[in-house]
Amino acid sequence: MVDLKLTLACEDYDRTRALRDGTVKAEGIDLNYLVLPV
Repeated sequence: MVDLKLTLACEDYDRTRALRDGTVKAEGIDLNYLVLPV
């Protein structure tokens, strides 16, 4: 089964940093994390 390609665009928060650096990975999702400057 092919992973769902998903793009998440948000500020670089401590709560989402693990998603950005790959420490946490959701099964079945190929995440493209975009950091938005504020």
